[in-house]
Amino acid sequence: MDFYKNNGFGDQFGKQRAHHILQGLRAAGLLARETNLGALAAKGAPARAVRNLGRLMDRLERGRLMRASMGRHCRGGRVSEHRQRGCETGG
Repeated sequence: MDFYKNNGFGDQFGKQRAHHILQGLRAAGLLARETNLGALAAKGAPARAVRNLGRLMDRLERGRLMRASMGRHCRGGRVSEHRQRGCETGG
């Protein structure tokens, strides 16, 4: 993660790599927000990088919660129906 902070996770490549790493940490049960942000700050990352990483972590968590709640009603149906409900995918 430290390697990709060079741009404060501000460019698309940095965001994509950070997102991929965060997904892996979450899958391994290691996505502790404060611990990860604190470790990055302790390594000397700029405040902007820590803030942007926090935002990426928040988006990842919100996306997970949103997919879980959408799973209850997004089974089958037409894509247009899912868009009307606010779903991101067609089921």
